[in-house]
Amino acid sequence: MHFTFSAILAIAGASFVAASVDAQWSFDIYQTNDCSDGLPPLSQSGSGKTCSPQPEFGFFGVKVHSAGGCTINFVGEGCSDVLTNSPGKIPADGKCHPLPSGTTSYAVVCN
Repeated sequence: MHFTFSAILAIAGASFVAASVDAQWSFDIYQTNDCSDGLPPLSQSGSGKTCSPQPEFGFFGVKVHSAGGCTINFVGEGCSDVLTNSPGKIPADGKCHPLPSGTTSYAVVCN
């Protein structure tokens, strides 16, 4: 089989085309601020930008497993304005971090 140089370049170039996908993120929320309550955590995962209220019962600690290039914020003002101004950033290091007091929602902002 004989390929021309331009055909080989075309095939090689086509292999580097990738579909755009939203960034994947995941974290677990716990009922104590040190993540040691012994109960199963509330696991959250998704992709791309979002804002969601937490359940009505209290959660006080979080382990962020992956942020997928996004910034995950935990906020106390509901979901009306948090995507543009979200205090309370928690790093995606898989370690337990206490949530800011008054937290009622989380927001994921992806650039």
